[in-house]
Amino acid sequence: MATRAVEFVVPLRSNLDATSVGAKAANLGRLMDLGLSVPGGVAINRNALRLFLRENDLTQQAQRMMDNELDETSRAVEYQALCTAVLQAPIPRQVTEAAAPVVQARLADSPSGIAVRSSGVHEDSEKASFAGVYESFLGIRTERELWLAVRRCWCALWAPHAVDYALRMGIHPEVDGMGVLLQSLVAADSAGVLFTADPRTGNPWRFVLESTLGLARDLVGSAGETPADRFLFQWDSGEVLSRDIARKKIALVPGAKGIDIIDIPADQQASPSLTDDLASRIAQVGLQIDRAFGVRVDVEWAVEAGTAHIVQARPLTALPEFFPHHLPPHLKDRTWRRPGLWYFMLRNVDGSVTLPIYRDKLVTEWYNRYLQVGCLETPVSRKSGAEQDFHGHRYLVEAHAVWPWPHVPASGLEQFLIEHEPQMRADFLHNVRTRFPAIEQRALRLENEVNTLELAIDAILWAREEMWDLGAFGGGPAQRLAPRCRELLSAFVDEHLPNTDLNDLLSGHHAELDPYQPHVMIAEAEKVAQLLEPERDRFQDLTLDELIRTLEAGDAPFPFMAAFEESCNRFVLVPPWQFKSIAASPTGTPSADRGLRWHSVQYLRLLRSALKGGARIAQVVEETTLRREAVVAEARQALAARKPDELPRFERIHDWALFWGPALNHRILRADVPGRRLLRLFRKMREILLATGLVDDVNEVVYFTVDDLKFIAETGDIPAGRRLLSVRRLEYEHSNRLVAPAFLGKDPNEGITKRAQAARGEQEGATLSGNIITGKPEGPGRSRGIIRRVESLGQGDDVGDEEDVVVLLNPEQSNNNHVPLLFSMLLRVRALVVPDAPGMWTGHMSQIARECRVPIVRVVPSHLDQLVEGWRVEVDGTRGTVMLLDT
Repeated sequence: MATRAVEFVVPLRSNLDATSVGAKAANLGRLMDLGLSVPGGVAINRNALRLFLRENDLTQQAQRMMDNELDETSRAVEYQALCTAVLQAPIPRQVTEAAAPVVQARLADSPSGIAVRSSGVHEDSEKASFAGVYESFLGIRTERELWLAVRRCWCALWAPHAVDYALRMGIHPEVDGMGVLLQSLVAADSAGVLFTADPRTGNPWRFVLESTLGLARDLVGSAGETPADRFLFQWDSGEVLSRDIARKKIALVPGAKGIDIIDIPADQQASPSLTDDLASRIAQVGLQIDRAFGVRVDVEWAVEAGTAHIVQARPLTALPEFFPHHLPPHLKDRTWRRPGLWYFMLRNVDGSVTLPIYRDKLVTEWYNRYLQVGCLETPVSRKSGAEQDFHGHRYLVEAHAVWPWPHVPASGLEQFLIEHEPQMRADFLHNVRTRFPAIEQRALRLENEVNTLELAIDAILWAREEMWDLGAFGGGPAQRLAPRCRELLSAFVDEHLPNTDLNDLLSGHHAELDPYQPHVMIAEAEKVAQLLEPERDRFQDLTLDELIRTLEAGDAPFPFMAAFEESCNRFVLVPPWQFKSIAASPTGTPSADRGLRWHSVQYLRLLRSALKGGARIAQVVEETTLRREAVVAEARQALAARKPDELPRFERIHDWALFWGPALNHRILRADVPGRRLLRLFRKMREILLATGLVDDVNEVVYFTVDDLKFIAETGDIPAGRRLLSVRRLEYEHSNRLVAPAFLGKDPNEGITKRAQAARGEQEGATLSGNIITGKPEGPGRSRGIIRRVESLGQGDDVGDEEDVVVLLNPEQSNNNHVPLLFSMLLRVRALVVPDAPGMWTGHMSQIARECRVPIVRVVPSHLDQLVEGWRVEVDGTRGTVMLLDT
């Protein structure tokens, strides 16, 4: 009996599964966690509906309503017939027996009856509210009435207007996707709804409360047709800014047979339904829910004997756009866009607002720092005034002019490089060989030595500066010169060496980049994996999660554990048995803590790849180097025989391309090591600030501005620092309540036809003809193999058969920290086919393809459906084609 009760009926509590009981019930469980007053109750989960449909042979009939293939008249007839059958069909005995004890107890404990309310699995979400779409029944007093109301809630799921609404919102509702919530009905003195943003204007700094006497059944969802008092509040304090008291002639109250309508005496009709004090208290509860949910919400409430009970809370959807700002006339004709948050690495709190600790930093300066070379003209999008904060949200003038860099035509590029490339290369190598190790050493020393508030703040500010500079270095010459040097070499080959394969000339990497960081990481993973050789069979079949749990438990040979920990220390990573020491990051925005764990997991993926593929990196490096040297020698001979004057030019351009192409991947992975060391230092220093009482949570450090931190370091005044923190935290929340538009000023789509906009993102020249898919070439050579479909690069470590041609379905957004994973996977497969979509790291991918000599083709995402698991294909990375050989 107890097992069945758990299966079909769930007490209203925290941590409910919204996909089982519905979002309405799950949200109320979250509110109980906050200590708010929520009427007691239970939820009948969707298992009950699934069993009901199956036992009464109604599943197919209900599914026809969800399929939405009938005309309007037929739908109405079918729906009516379905509801008639549902209302007459018996509830399965397993469900009634499971529910009987709790239902009877709830009825006995509810003098005003029970509220039976729909709780759809897609209801009350940020995507769709389903407000007024489903059903609720109040004042239920008998089991017979209750089960009738439950059936009617189920019927509401299949109603034509409900299905149409779901489909319009991009939701495909399931035939059993409805839970039902049973709660004690509050005998409300007054009730209503609170919006934590003005639903008319979208203003998130104004809360609106609508209230009436008695129950609010006819007020909620009435679109203003039911008279209601209206209060306006200041969002953070709950201060009543205005009130508009309506004349209320009737009230709904619980009665002996449901809900009664009573007349309000004439002398009380214009009386407020709430006192200002009680209204303000409800507004403060609303702010608490708003903060917990992390979105603007609408909250249904009911007051009985001075206590406010929350009966529903959901994200507030379809708010009008609200982002007050001013652009003077000379700036309105430009498009302003928001930069990515990844510029600001110390981001341990949710939100899209520029963190106060970075308020003085300019992304324009970040871009310019390593790109001010020679007498180049700085583009307008990188000049002073091209970057502004609006309510704390950072915007930049759209940077069409910054690519390609340097901003010189192809005809002048070669001379520019002759003059400036040697110094740029020297600076690059100095950073990688000298400065980065120095940062690591100092960060490690500070981590071990600092133990005072003043020195901890100094260390935080130093780490902030160095991390900002590391990011600027990553966006410097290597990022910009790699494609332009390749363009120069490509043009030279086309003109003077038509029979030479450009990719062969660029196989491998330049000797000056040794030790080449992608190879270093893979070689290390291969070396450590060899220590598992005696138990390879046990470990290579473990999933990533299983491997993490195994290592957390220490269930691996000691030599491997010791070597793996040493390897993690070398790359400043965290071994799995230390994962629990990393603080959980806020939901949403990636944090410094989460970043440390993320990098460590990627290294574990390399380890899994090494277990599957064996030690191959040294062999690949040797093979690609020998091939390049042979092709370069042939090119030299050809030029010496036919165009000897061009030989010095070839040597120069080839040297540039061979250096800056691999530098694209080397620089970021090498910079990651001091970057992670700085993150560890930052984490340690936050602990000191927490210990002094300056902050209540280590993540709050980023709310301080640089001047705030300097003041606290100089004075040691903790109380003053805490007052500053309170102000900054509220400032941040104030700005973060706004939903910042994607752009300000000139519409970037202005002048673009709808047809052209629709064509954006489709691959130019992409075709699907017979058994050949034509896309974009990204890697050298041609190879045949068996299709293996992989959802994301993160799953690439499961690939191990050298016959595999991997079809990558959903690659991560642009993140060159995935380079080792891509490298490792390409060592073990024949070819790679990827979608031609925004966020693909094309430059990094092409470079790795050349180094590993693996063909890669980018195709239109819709064409990926033609590549079926197990089919044999030929991938031509030079021509950009995928040929289906057999099925």
